[in-house]
Order: sequence, then C-alpha cells, then structure tokens
Amino acid sequence: MFEMYNAQYVREMDKLSNLYEEDIAFCRDAGLTEEQIKEVLIRRHGLTPVYAQNLLDCEPSNDAVLAL
Repeated sequence: MFEMYNAQYVREMDKLSNLYEEDIAFCRDAGLTEEQIKEVLIRRHGLTPVYAQNLLDCEPSNDAVLAL
C-alpha cells in the first residue's frame, strides 16, 4: 500500500513540477521580469514567495522527482 501511495505522490509532484516549469518558460518568453513571474506563480498556484523564488532560482530539469 505504501508503495502505491509513494508512486502516486511522485507522479503528482512530477506533474506540478512540469506545470511550474511550463508557466515559468511561458512567462519568460512573454518578456516578464523575474519579479512578475514570481507574482504569477504566487497568484496562480498559491505558492509562498520563498517557494516561488526557489523555483525561479533552479534550472529546469528533466530528472524525475526523487521519492522520499
């Protein structure tokens, strides 16, 4: 049972990560500043300012989400 939950959690986190990366890429292509992109992430996804900034500081990755 735990393995199924863990696999589902990893899939959901991967989907969210991809969604955030897509939004960041779209905003950058549209010419938004980093501060404007951070506001988009906060408003659209309900992220904290610190988490949104961490997403902006990280390079996009195709790596799988690590399981806990």
